[in-house]
Amino acid sequence: MGKWRLIGAAAGMGVLLTASAAFAQVPPGGTFTDDNDSVFEGAIEAIAAEGITLGCNPPANTRYCPDDQVTRGQMAIFIVRGYDLPAATLDFFTDDNGKVYEDAANRLAQAGLTQGCAPNLYCGDDTITRGEMAAFLSRAENLPDSTTDHFVDDNSSIFEPGINKVADARITLGCNPPANTNFCPNDNVTRAQMAGFLTRALGLTPIRPPTPPPPGSFAPFTVTGVGNDVIDFRIPGDVPAVLDLTHNGTSNFIVWSLDSSFGLIDLLVNEIGPYDGRRMVHGGWFSAPELVRHLDITADGAWSITARPMTAARSMTSSLTGLGDDIVRYRTSAATLTSTHDGTSNFIIVGYESNGRYAGLIVNEIGPYSGTDLVPTGTAILDITADGNWTLNAP
Repeated sequence: MGKWRLIGAAAGMGVLLTASAAFAQVPPGGTFTDDNDSVFEGAIEAIAAEGITLGCNPPANTRYCPDDQVTRGQMAIFIVRGYDLPAATLDFFTDDNGKVYEDAANRLAQAGLTQGCAPNLYCGDDTITRGEMAAFLSRAENLPDSTTDHFVDDNSSIFEPGINKVADARITLGCNPPANTNFCPNDNVTRAQMAGFLTRALGLTPIRPPTPPPPGSFAPFTVTGVGNDVIDFRIPGDVPAVLDLTHNGTSNFIVWSLDSSFGLIDLLVNEIGPYDGRRMVHGGWFSAPELVRHLDITADGAWSITARPMTAARSMTSSLTGLGDDIVRYRTSAATLTSTHDGTSNFIIVGYESNGRYAGLIVNEIGPYSGTDLVPTGTAILDITADGNWTLNAP
């Protein structure tokens, strides 16, 4: 890599550059999907909100690539956006024609912030060291000379003046916390670290994105009707969900889930008269979950169906009681389940995995019941059919 020369132009020109104040709403979980574990996520969100970064995987730009090393071309774009450098009137370099950073490199040169890496060359694809980063930012910030030698490992570096300037400005603390006696001037800068440097330099406030909703979340919704009907019905994200169903008629109340071709998937309810119970949209027995697109409803009265995320179901960690049809999240690793039922009709417990895949039949009885049964491996959801009181206990 050719070393670009320190020119000290910004201080001599009296250039004073300020960051824009644009701000954007940060979605739950953040702008990018790959920085959630990064200590620099707040800084990354801050420069994204200012339009200093768009991401690293255009056109989707769902990722930031926090561990990738910053190139000189990326550095030019970061600075041009962060400090709103004016358009250049000259083409300063011969090695950046057609590159995405060509305009930014020319703006940087016209502002006196770089002379390139060699005569007429910018070397935009080369990576940036921490020393070079310090030089760039000290010029962009027009920082005054420092009278303090902050670090012990940069005394032979041509970038030491810039390093001490950015240390004075608290843009950097060092590279070996908590002592921070070293700067590591020859280490390359990652995109995450660059976000931190820019956030401090521009005086931005780190932005912590709202906590993302739990997996499988969606806004509950209700559909209502009277009598027989076939309705379009889809759970957002096609995730397992619970349905709270009611019927006030005196005759059959039957609800089937259907696929996109109106093929039968699962019988959700088959009762006579009034009904108030909770069922599950899971996509059928003995197979991978199928996508529910319609409901076929037989009724002689008014009915309502409210869909809720699976998190709305009660959790069972050791014991639970209930009445009638219900859906329960099985939050234990117990291999057996002891259950009772005091009704006169079906008492059925089916196990499902968290993704809605059928795990196995646990109980299938008629009338009163008391017994202990094996729980299939992977069971995370219990689908209970009952017409009386029931109890569950996991030893």
